[in-house]
Amino acid sequence: MIGVRVLDNGQIGNLVIDQTNGRIALVILSDVPGLAAKQVAVPYSSLQRTGEYTFELRDTNPYEGVNDPRYGMTDPFWISQIYNDYGQVPYWTEKRGATSRNN
Repeated sequence: MIGVRVLDNGQIGNLVIDQTNGRIALVILSDVPGLAAKQVAVPYSSLQRTGEYTFELRDTNPYEGVNDPRYGMTDPFWISQIYNDYGQVPYWTEKRGATSRNN
């Protein structure tokens, strides 16, 4: 997935993997237009595949509260805050048996 384009939002530069649950927790976008060299962390569930090698963000305003991943990629509180910024409930806090958009 690294290097895959996210329409109008740069490309996937890195992934934050949740080893406990075996899932992609966050996608780190790089080459984001208008943000120079900054990277942006977004929940994986915010991406929607639009082609074999492209995604788009489902969220209408992805840069509100830009999260620079250098400051907490391993901090669960920081990751939870990103989900909250995108109006999502972190999947690891959902009740067992509930389905998620990320499955």
